[in-house]
Amino acid sequence: MSGSADVVRAELEGLAKYLGPGGVLSVPVAAAPFLAGGAGEELNRQTELFGVGSDLVLRSRPPVRVHRLRYSPADAALADRLAPLARTSSVRLTPDMHIDSNGIAAAGIFLGAAALLRRARRGSRLWLLPALAAGPVAAFFRDPERAVPDEADAIVSACDGKVLSVERIRDDRLGNEEFLRIAVFLSVLDVHVNRSPVAGRVVDHFVIAGGYAAAMKPEAEHNVAGYTVLDTSHGTVAVAQRTGLIARRIVHRSPVGSLLARGERFGLIRFGSRTDVYLPVDAATAAVVPGDRVIGGETIIARWS
Repeated sequence: MSGSADVVRAELEGLAKYLGPGGVLSVPVAAAPFLAGGAGEELNRQTELFGVGSDLVLRSRPPVRVHRLRYSPADAALADRLAPLARTSSVRLTPDMHIDSNGIAAAGIFLGAAALLRRARRGSRLWLLPALAAGPVAAFFRDPERAVPDEADAIVSACDGKVLSVERIRDDRLGNEEFLRIAVFLSVLDVHVNRSPVAGRVVDHFVIAGGYAAAMKPEAEHNVAGYTVLDTSHGTVAVAQRTGLIARRIVHRSPVGSLLARGERFGLIRFGSRTDVYLPVDAATAAVVPGDRVIGGETIIARWS
């Protein structure tokens, strides 16, 4: 879209009339503010009010920002009929392997530092350090394709890693309701892309303050954490992305109002961390025990009763 804010607003109002309940309108606009002009400003305003996500598409002339707008609430049950959304933040390398856009940025920074060191310190091999580190850093952000189970009662792991605990618990941050919580520890060698364990609608997302204790220790319960709360056909489900001793950055890409399919990517945690899945205690039965290894989007960690 291009033009003045008034023109874009009128065009969006006209298109919105054709949307069914919960329908999404995807609207591209030039990514550069000086090219987007009034259209960009209006779409940013619309996104604040009705946005359920946006993607930056660099392989376009010019690069564009695609805003996804939903003007009426979607029924959470619709998520049960969805396949995982293909996200531009997951860059395809091969048919079976992607890399998160954070990995491309990180590798670019290391390679840029190597180029600067090589020019600034001619004759020195110090530039090899960041150059050789670029590969392992990029590999940390690998994002492999996953075969999501199609059983209707399956609840899948939100991440790769080792099951730390399976317990009934109340979490004051989620109210007085009792949950079945399955906590998984991710080492720096695990894939750190987080996937939705169930199909549902995002109804809340919040970040709590805390420390940075080692993620495999009980003290990690009070680490900085991002909670994503889902409304599902079986009740409230939450996923807590907890930081660790090294992890200091939580990435969340599914704003309130978004529909998530089971196994869909919704964010990541940079470096070692822990991910907790909260399930309605009377509606789900655990299928894993502490010590089990799980694969995000593939391993069935519980089943709806």
